Amino acid sequence: MPDFIDRLGAELVRVAGAEPAPAPFRRLTRRARWRGALRLRGLLIVPALAILGTGAAVASGILLIGAPTGPKVPPVATAGNGAATAASAKLLPLRVADPVGGLPWGLRSVRTTRGDVCLQVGRLADGTIGALGEDGSFGDDHRFHPFSVNYQNQLACTPLDAHGHGFNITDILGLPTSAMDGGGCLARLSRRNQMPCPGQETRDVYFGLLGPEAVSITYAAADGHTVTDPTVEPDGAYLIVTRALQAGQQGEESSFAGVSRTGPIRAVTYRDGHTCHPTAARPCAAVGFVAAKPPEVPAAALASPIQVRELPVTSSRFGPQRHFRIAYTAHVAVTSTDSFYYVSLFFPNVRTCHEYATGAPTSSNIRAGQRLVENETTLASCRGTVQGLVRYHPASAIHSPAPEPDRVDPGDIIVGRFSLRLR
Repeated sequence: MPDFIDRLGAELVRVAGAEPAPAPFRRLTRRARWRGALRLRGLLIVPALAILGTGAAVASGILLIGAPTGPKVPPVATAGNGAATAASAKLLPLRVADPVGGLPWGLRSVRTTRGDVCLQVGRLADGTIGALGEDGSFGDDHRFHPFSVNYQNQLACTPLDAHGHGFNITDILGLPTSAMDGGGCLARLSRRNQMPCPGQETRDVYFGLLGPEAVSITYAAADGHTVTDPTVEPDGAYLIVTRALQAGQQGEESSFAGVSRTGPIRAVTYRDGHTCHPTAARPCAAVGFVAAKPPEVPAAALASPIQVRELPVTSSRFGPQRHFRIAYTAHVAVTSTDSFYYVSLFFPNVRTCHEYATGAPTSSNIRAGQRLVENETTLASCRGTVQGLVRYHPASAIHSPAPEPDRVDPGDIIVGRFSLRLR
């Protein structure tokens, strides 16, 4: 047996050091570069046919494995979407071929400490999900880089409903074939006007959770024909990967509560036999969603005096700005992403002021009785009386990433009111 292992190791080194076989697609062949010695522990042996089309990086059935990729900032269990554990990760049985070839695309779900289910979309190899070292990612090392369980796209995270199911619709337009969202050529987006990645090397990716009642989706394929695919239990997961539209924005992401006609989906069929045909005006509802029923909290139990203090005017590239600080006490604890506190401001309706503004919702766990402070800004030219509301959003509806600025927001509870005279 040792002699066999030694011979196998020698053969792998010989094959890896040999001239790479011609790749089926010229784009990958031109990029392939083999540098330095190859260490055996960096190899993943997979059937050659399963990875046909990935170019020199997987020539002779050998796929190079690079370092795992995770979040730039380590997750905090009590803030943001929370932190996920390896035990919560579940690779969904979805395998979608890339329009050009190479490793298929897949979807993985993870659960977080703040009650979210998050989806990770990427390329598949040997039962895991990750990104390829191409399109400017990972120095174009042509290795497969597995995603850590905390490599999250915030838009692809959503709270679970009362029965533990997730509902989320996410689109990523112009995602590089590497599957590295926001990395590689997309990292140049802020330094260039648009289209930082070669158009032929990007994909439009549509994925999500339609709930436990959805059994299939029908969508428009690239050739104009419609395709019907079953969804994956228990949350009705789906994944669609197409060539990116040349006119589309690269790296543009969006998330929805329901399926609309803005994407390729033309119909959703549910367990009871009915089919929804979405339009831009009337999306398909989240069938089967069961709203969480948090403990009833009387408004009196949430009431808190609101303290507002104006701060010195500062200069910015937008001109002089006023700042004021809002402080209040949170009498009800927050332990998940589907509950939060937020501030809404209503300015005098004049040209020198905004009409309204809504502060960002709180994004971390909050203890009952904790003092919260929020800073707000407006133009120094603004004059008149600013009216404000502090509100608490309970876990009661499909989650939205930000509250609405309306004076009346059904389901939310007013913590307190305030006004500030700007002179």
